[in-house]
Amino acid sequence: MDAMTVLCVENDPDSLDTLRFMLEGIGYDVMAATRAGQALDLLTTNNVDGVLLEYDLPDATPQCEPR
Repeated sequence: MDAMTVLCVENDPDSLDTLRFMLEGIGYDVMAATRAGQALDLLTTNNVDGVLLEYDLPDATPQCEPR
């Protein structure tokens, strides 16, 4: 069985490293983005099973914000 893939979107490198370490430690494949635009690009070109998203990304536009 393939590991589930999680996209972590976080602009703080230390927090992103911590998330990656924790998730990989319990068997997830992790993709990472530090910007909203980068996350959208990854989502359109990859299959992911879940997303952990920082709510207040500095480069997020109204199109990226939750409704």
